[in-house]
Amino acid sequence: MDIVSGGNIRKLWKDRVATSGDDSFLIYESAEGDEEVYSYKKFNEKIDTTARALHDELGVRKGDHVAIHLPNCSQYVQVWFALMKLGAVAVHSNTQHTPREIEYTLDIADAELLITEPDFEDDIAAGIEETDIDEIVWARPEKIEKERDLLLSSLVENAEPDLPDTEIDTEDHAEILFTSGTTSMPKPALHTHATLMTGGERIAKHLALQPSDRNLSALPLYHGSPQILAIFSSLTAGATAILYEEFKASKFMDQVRKHRATVTTCIGTQVRALMATPESGTDGDNDLRHAFTAFNVPEEMKNEFEDRFDVSLLNSYGCTEALILLTLAPVYNERRWPSIGRPVLGRDLHILDDEGNKVDIGERGEIAVNAKRGRTVLKKYYNMPEKTEEAFNEDGLFLTGDFGRFDDDGFLYFVDRKKNIIETRGENVSEAEVEEVLGEHPNIDEAVALGIPHEIYGEAVKVYIKLFDDLTEEEVFEYAQENLANFKVPEEIEFVDEFPRTSIGKIEKSALREEE
Repeated sequence: MDIVSGGNIRKLWKDRVATSGDDSFLIYESAEGDEEVYSYKKFNEKIDTTARALHDELGVRKGDHVAIHLPNCSQYVQVWFALMKLGAVAVHSNTQHTPREIEYTLDIADAELLITEPDFEDDIAAGIEETDIDEIVWARPEKIEKERDLLLSSLVENAEPDLPDTEIDTEDHAEILFTSGTTSMPKPALHTHATLMTGGERIAKHLALQPSDRNLSALPLYHGSPQILAIFSSLTAGATAILYEEFKASKFMDQVRKHRATVTTCIGTQVRALMATPESGTDGDNDLRHAFTAFNVPEEMKNEFEDRFDVSLLNSYGCTEALILLTLAPVYNERRWPSIGRPVLGRDLHILDDEGNKVDIGERGEIAVNAKRGRTVLKKYYNMPEKTEEAFNEDGLFLTGDFGRFDDDGFLYFVDRKKNIIETRGENVSEAEVEEVLGEHPNIDEAVALGIPHEIYGEAVKVYIKLFDDLTEEEVFEYAQENLANFKVPEEIEFVDEFPRTSIGKIEKSALREEE
């Protein structure tokens, strides 16, 4: 037995409505500043009504895969929970993706139905041509300007908040999130009711969240971080989740004050963007206790940020496969920056050498975590059995692909990535994917992608290109923009006559990195 035994997301909502029904669950603010506020009871009714409509009108059943391609909005949260209450699987699709990437997402995840909004109509139309999607449900009525066959608002309008009878086990499949890695395309991580609820329990307990807390995020819900750090932790504790459609550094702290946020998440890109805004005498005038951050914030900037905004930055480390945190800086004790914290509740971490043996304290190696598939980490990479097998060693440890070391007191320090990943604009970009896409251009012989320092993004994508035939830098940018999400498009391009190579002819990326 563990903390979520016998539970599921249906039961979690039932318990929360019984104890916190009239309390505030969700505050949502659109890019235009329009605000929506929902109590636990009211939002649960919206979820159940949506579930009934999807079940009765569109035949959504347990085990069906339904894609959500939406920006942050109340309807995203509404549909997401409705699908999980039906026992269906929510497939989270990145709204920055191009048609090529949308097609891959829907195809690899076996999505049968898509819920989106008109702003993405052209990309969606091109992206679904070769997929199994035969129906689209259009959300966000304020965006709908012409007649549509299936409107979410119309489907839900006449439905009753009466959930269909469906048996859901704790480890039943709940959602698919995509994570970048050494492969050329993102991997679909299949999660369960257990992994989502356990993630929420961890955060709620580590921060001692109370119903009076107001937990804010402007990160997109198609990532695991805001799902757990903001939504599920709040749902677990009966706190209020505050969700923004988008992050704007120029108005973020005004929004923090307006909504009296007590906890938030500020990834490295956001920290840098906030520090680049003009200082104001009201910067420290807020109710924030803690802000989650990642480990790519320099110590000097971290100190300046805490002094300026009067908030404690909690360094942390995690991954989509583990939903989400593996370590967190102590909330009330010494933090030893730049340590990425100590293992969180229920996590047993190890450092392994190249042969998979545990190393001594202080030695560098790959970070691995004790794992119960479908309970504390992903069930599997959906439709990728080989990648699933590679992710776990023979002792059942999940291999993160990152290098770190422990000190004598159990503080973990990040050393390097084993995986060829570029962290930019709050996203993980696979070097291999950028290289593969650019390499498909008929005039490009070979392409190499690397991460380079960037003042705001932390890192940016740079590509080195060897040509078959004439091609301008502008033409490379245009091709990249047509085939890659904007955060994957190179910031810099350098043409080369030859690449440095190893003795067996492989491109030597380390030599290119040294040149930077």
